[in-house]
Amino acid sequence: MSSILTGRGSKRGRGLDWKSRKHILMGAAQGLHFIHNFPSRPPLVHANIKPSNIFIDEHGSGCISEWGLMVFASNTCRASPLHSSTVFSSKMEYATTSAWHGYRAPELLTGKEKATQESDVYSFGMVLLELVTDKEMDDEASEGETMRMAKIGVMCTKECPHERPKMNQVASMIGELL
Repeated sequence: MSSILTGRGSKRGRGLDWKSRKHILMGAAQGLHFIHNFPSRPPLVHANIKPSNIFIDEHGSGCISEWGLMVFASNTCRASPLHSSTVFSSKMEYATTSAWHGYRAPELLTGKEKATQESDVYSFGMVLLELVTDKEMDDEASEGETMRMAKIGVMCTKECPHERPKMNQVASMIGELL
């Protein structure tokens, strides 16, 4: 997997510093929180959170990409993809695990469950843990800060979906480290 966020696929010295990575993660957390809180029934999910789906805008902020594509890639979508208003259709069903390409939450491993906001949080937590374990320890971040970020990732990846924090809580915890 190639991602500038995690430093994989980039030449040594071309990766992002820890401060930039935190800023990008914060933007991605806020974007996922926005998707989760959009007034829709059923609640919206991303269903494909992974480092390569986190982009950097012209201000250096993290942005979530590929939202909605998993719905159209899935055979369970009942809405016509020809009209843009169908993106928010209440008739639309969400991607099943057969189309899942990000980090799968434990509840999705059987292939019987559909992606949920809780499974998005799990995937985001895995991205966070990947970033923390990829991080060079000789930069400006303290060991305590690194451990706090790892703890946020662990909270997001709890086995029981209902024990995972909501994305607004995740964004708030990351914000305390900026």
